[in-house]
Amino acid sequence: MLFWGVTLLVSLSLLLGVAIYLYGKDHNYRDGLIWAVDYVYDTQLEIDGDFLLEVGKEVRITADGVRLRDNDGRWKVLIGKVNGRERLFSFFRTGSWWLPEINLSDVRVDVFESDNDEALDWRRFYLPELVVEKLRLRNAVVTYTNSEKQSYEIKLQHLSLDEAQDRGSIKLSAAGEVNGDSFNLEGTLGTLSQLRVVSEDKSKAYPIELSLTRGAAESSPAGKKSDSVIKVKGSIARTPRHSTIVEATYDAAVSELVTVFSKDVTSSGLGHLQGNVSIVDVGDSWEIKKFALASSDTTLYQLRADLAVDDSKKDDQLLFQSQLGVPDPAALGAQLGIDFRGYSSFHSKGMLSGDLNHLSYQSKATLGNTEIDMTLTASIKDDKPSIEGKITIPELDLADIGFAQGLDAKVDALAAARSDTNQPSKPEAGPGTAHRDVVFSRKPVNFSRLQSFNLDMDLLVEKVVRMGYSVNSIAGHVDLTNGVLKVIPMQLMFEGGETGIEIEVDVRDTPKITIKGQSNGLLLGAILAEVDQDSGVRGDLVLNIKSRGHSVHQLAAGLSGTANFSLENARFPQKYVEYLSVDVFGWLLMKGSLGAGYSKIDCAMIDFDINQGIAKSKLLIVDGPSVFVEGAATIDLGLETIEMLLKPEQKKEIFSKMSAVRITGSLADPTVKALPLTAASTGVLKIGAVVLLPNVAIP
Repeated sequence: MLFWGVTLLVSLSLLLGVAIYLYGKDHNYRDGLIWAVDYVYDTQLEIDGDFLLEVGKEVRITADGVRLRDNDGRWKVLIGKVNGRERLFSFFRTGSWWLPEINLSDVRVDVFESDNDEALDWRRFYLPELVVEKLRLRNAVVTYTNSEKQSYEIKLQHLSLDEAQDRGSIKLSAAGEVNGDSFNLEGTLGTLSQLRVVSEDKSKAYPIELSLTRGAAESSPAGKKSDSVIKVKGSIARTPRHSTIVEATYDAAVSELVTVFSKDVTSSGLGHLQGNVSIVDVGDSWEIKKFALASSDTTLYQLRADLAVDDSKKDDQLLFQSQLGVPDPAALGAQLGIDFRGYSSFHSKGMLSGDLNHLSYQSKATLGNTEIDMTLTASIKDDKPSIEGKITIPELDLADIGFAQGLDAKVDALAAARSDTNQPSKPEAGPGTAHRDVVFSRKPVNFSRLQSFNLDMDLLVEKVVRMGYSVNSIAGHVDLTNGVLKVIPMQLMFEGGETGIEIEVDVRDTPKITIKGQSNGLLLGAILAEVDQDSGVRGDLVLNIKSRGHSVHQLAAGLSGTANFSLENARFPQKYVEYLSVDVFGWLLMKGSLGAGYSKIDCAMIDFDINQGIAKSKLLIVDGPSVFVEGAATIDLGLETIEMLLKPEQKKEIFSKMSAVRITGSLADPTVKALPLTAASTGVLKIGAVVLLPNVAIP
């Protein structure tokens, strides 16, 4: 863009020279220049402010309020002030146009992309025989808006190019902001005359050396130089095939890069990514010929990647190999702002080979004791990428992904926070002051990418191990064809039961999601049975729901279907009741005289009807040895509100001394209240059922 601007300014100067012979006053020069730009470049030029032209040994130009606009509306440029000098007879002496100085201030460049835009062919770009000794740019804003109306902005406080004759190079200096993040850019470039020589002599190369740092220069302590985010050193040359090749080495500080993309994360010790790259202009596009990357100066991870492209055959053959090792995922996650606590060490090797019409990928990874084998092939079918493959895991140890540690940690933390289980907690806010936090996001979910490729994938987990309990197998098939994603079926086989689930997501119009599932001898009961081998826990689940919508909120508000769940003869520690039984049930059951740290449920039955986002209970009962709880509830997923009533009754007592519990208000922060003993004696079952109870607690 900058060279384009320089080129345009020089061309304007040449056109201005023609205008000198046609007119004799400044306003005539301006009119002639506007006409010439429109005639030659098909571009609208306006000069709203002062315009001054001085002709001598040098041509001096000063203009205020300059506007340039593409007639097709693809871009526009506003320049508050332009002044520059051109040596009028330099071309006749040297064969080049010499511009000793160009100054631009208060510049705004807006570029707009449309679906009908043709790709920019940079080879059509013409660089006149010119030498710019000094270029100064102050207060510039460049915005780019793509066809999806997403905008990106770059702000430049200053940009300078200074070509010193004794140095034989151009010094580059710039400072600005990209999407609100400050940066400084320093470096050296070859001269413009060197760039022309490269285009004529294939043995020559145009040198480039750049260093990008974060933060405003004035914010750095005096005498302290900021560490570079990225350093690049390379060259531009011509190949025997008359294409352009860019070769460079690079060094990127990973901690600084993480901060750029995640401003809330402060990381250190992530080392550097170093390597080299070779890019060649072939036909209408740029292609990577070589790429190498390796991590350094860190013990948190080891990364190496190499790419080579062989263009000696008709179809380019590529080979990509990678290795990644993470000895301590928790330590790395702490630096990235990701919770990897409980995860085992990770190591992987992968290889991608083939051509642009057919690619094959194979990888083998280990996560602690878990091995993962992946085989993929990608090809073009019906003008669309098609991916086929299989993921096989001989034995999945859930402890390797922090499952056991994560559950125990959450349950223990919850139990520690609730030392008093004798009295219901008093809500911090009354019904009129309940928070209205959003539970379901209103932001549209971008499903469009599901229409850009097809997928045919098999998943097989031969065995799942956790704390001595094993799942026999998990098998499933994922199919994505022309915007319809299907998981049919996903089957989980375990000791004493099985679970099957089918999912369909159709994104061809308004996204439609359908989920069907059935579980016999529910796995949850089997896992809980681990804590008491003598307890035969059995559960069943049937789910059949569907919805349409562009956001999670629309999907929730349009949800319709049925769901029912049952559990019988369950006995497990009280701390798991608190974590798994939505707290309210846990408190009610524990109030019913449970001993030795265990809670027991003889039977639980919950049945829902859901229509357009409103879930109403048909049945909601929990039965224990000493307490029977019946209830009803209605939840409006669109309004995100809940109305629920639970009525406990003590067994073996003539009169129950347990109060009913009422839960109302926002799903994000409902109000919980114990009712008088007689308040719930009538009308209990006039309220529907509920699927989700977040943040509800009665210790």
